[in-house]
Amino acid sequence: MTDHICDIERDLFDLISAVARMTCARFDYWARSHHLTRAQCITLKRLRDQPGACQNEVACLHEMEPMTISRQLDKLELLGLIERRHDVNDRRLRRLYMLPKGDKLLTLIENYRDQLSDFLIDDLSASECEALAWALLHMKNKIVDATVSGRLTRISRIS
Repeated sequence: MTDHICDIERDLFDLISAVARMTCARFDYWARSHHLTRAQCITLKRLRDQPGACQNEVACLHEMEPMTISRQLDKLELLGLIERRHDVNDRRLRRLYMLPKGDKLLTLIENYRDQLSDFLIDDLSASECEALAWALLHMKNKIVDATVSGRLTRISRIS
């Protein structure tokens, strides 16, 4: 058993990367069937969660440059999923809002995401799912904390 755990620990990065890559590939395939990219699906969700956000705010949420997100927004607007409205206080700003067609598509996106998630964890018990979620969240928080504190940079310099 100990050897097995050591193998998992040694290959943990590869396992996490493989699951993430394959899950993203499945989602990309589904999104393409709806003439979208995964990034555009994420943008739709963020716009529903923050109606009236401006392009710069959405770019910050995505950790992208405003011009990069602009192309995504152009496509979403062209598909009739979102609209840009002038800000009432600053005519230079354009606020982003989801249209009913975008809201319907977002429901499909969330349904597919839930189905994919259910498929991935359907053989796991509730306690295993909770432990998995806790472990992944723990790892994510460690990376964020280490990046903010500069510790991760120091670790990479040791090698």
